[in-house]
Amino acid sequence: MKIIKKLLIGLGVILILVLATAIIVPIVFKDDIKAAIDKEISSTINADVIFDVDHFDLTLFKNFPNATAVISELGVFNRAPFEGVPLFVVERLEVEVNLKDLLFGDELRLKGITLIRPQINIRVLADGRANWDITHPSTDTVAVEEEGSGTFSFGIDHWQIVDGDISYDDKSIPFAMSMKGLNHTGNGDFNEKE
Repeated sequence: MKIIKKLLIGLGVILILVLATAIIVPIVFKDDIKAAIDKEISSTINADVIFDVDHFDLTLFKNFPNATAVISELGVFNRAPFEGVPLFVVERLEVEVNLKDLLFGDELRLKGITLIRPQINIRVLADGRANWDITHPSTDTVAVEEEGSGTFSFGIDHWQIVDGDISYDDKSIPFAMSMKGLNHTGNGDFNEKE
């Protein structure tokens, strides 16, 4: 009986430590995560990405053992010549990642992405410039790999769009379309196969 009692107490202590860690880690590292995201965005994106750290939440409880990052009121706003037209605005974005894959994996595999009330505005000017081309031009030179080819691996177990609005306006063709109230779910495996 004493062995079982000690075993149960030990398991209880371990469970409490795991729960405490799951609660404390997202709170403690929230500002560090926001700073890392801001730094990466400013170095790679030529657009204004707006989100408030108070509208960012990282939780292990919603989809355990997966970590879920939730960002509310996220927006990507173009600069000239597309000023005034937001590229992407979402009321709520949820990204679910398996903790084991995140920490120890060599493949980016998202468990799920949910977009709640996204507004996506895609524009192409008559000269072919597109508002989704928001990355800074690269000055790096890349060596070409001669032996074998690298593999691209990206997977999403599921995604969902809830009440989305998407507009596309291409002045170079010309063609325009708009979708309102789009609801969609899907899944995919975007791995390059030889």
